[in-house]
Amino acid sequence: MPILVEVTGLTYGFRGPQGDLAVLRGLDLVIRPEEVVVVTGPSGSGKSTLLSLVGLLRRPPPGTVSIFGVDVATASHATLDGLRGRMRFVFQKSYLVGTLTVLENVLSSLVPLPETNRAFDDARARQMLRNVGLADKAAALPHQLSGGQQQRVAVARALVALPELLIVDEPTAALDREAARVVVEQIRLLTRTMGCGVLLTTHDDRIMDIATRRLHLEDGMLVAVQSASSSPA
Repeated sequence: MPILVEVTGLTYGFRGPQGDLAVLRGLDLVIRPEEVVVVTGPSGSGKSTLLSLVGLLRRPPPGTVSIFGVDVATASHATLDGLRGRMRFVFQKSYLVGTLTVLENVLSSLVPLPETNRAFDDARARQMLRNVGLADKAAALPHQLSGGQQQRVAVARALVALPELLIVDEPTAALDREAARVVVEQIRLLTRTMGCGVLLTTHDDRIMDIATRRLHLEDGMLVAVQSASSSPA
């Protein structure tokens, strides 16, 4: 099975007023298609830093992070843009565009795709809104939704593009139990039907069953919490 993400011996930190601060220390991680890798850990443990490196929001040291077989540190800007087009994000905040309707926000994820067809995309976006229980909100603006509804729109926007890699940061923090289950079941469906790989951080014990592998990040190191049929990181 191909490898979507390969992190090898990653050490990463920041320069502060008191000197360099190491956040990740010799970290190893592999994500393959159809895997949902759930990472837990205390606040400040480096989970967001890890997501930003895998999600190409930061440049890692050479030879430590490979996405779709490409060394991120040495890739050109054009290559990085191509890699980003094959992945989608769901952040703790929804980051919806306030001047666009719910449907338009979901459609915005399809605009960069070369096979864009308005009629087909519209139908796909409306189906995704049905999947997350928001079909009746297609014409609404984000400010007319609750925080939990906005987060479900953000999930629909990410999933509608059928990404090869989905990066998710605390997707259910603002959701009640029922809405949280809707979101994680849609993520699980994407992995099963499209072979998507998922890197997901959470503190939510209600959704741990989505994991094919569960890892804990603390003191800059990843430790396996439980293993399923997937290979360990």
